[in-house]
Amino acid sequence: MGPIYTYVCEKTDFDTAIPYNKLDSWARDPKFQEKIRDAVLKQQALDRITVGFNGTHVAADTDIDVNPLLQDVNIGWLQKYRDNAPESVMTESEVGTGKVTVGSGATNYKNLDALVKIASIT
Repeated sequence: MGPIYTYVCEKTDFDTAIPYNKLDSWARDPKFQEKIRDAVLKQQALDRITVGFNGTHVAADTDIDVNPLLQDVNIGWLQKYRDNAPESVMTESEVGTGKVTVGSGATNYKNLDALVKIASIT
């Protein structure tokens, strides 16, 4: 029988800021409420993904200045791997280098997030 994991549900509050000029540009749109709803849902989804990749712990009071990647909102997917299956976590592509490289002649990336960010804009 494999390991038994325990799960704890933590309350997460999501905030969404919509700039005044955007609200003003939507004001007369018949789909005004839908646009606000969609903006809120999109931001919540992006925050969940950010916490999933970067979350390391749950703080009673989160601090966006100290944890800009939402590290203190909840324990993310990658942290669960670090805690429960560290042998499955890649921290370097060549032992002893401290570097993660992809492909031949590849640029060194500080972490997988950096690689994904570059890949998403190219």
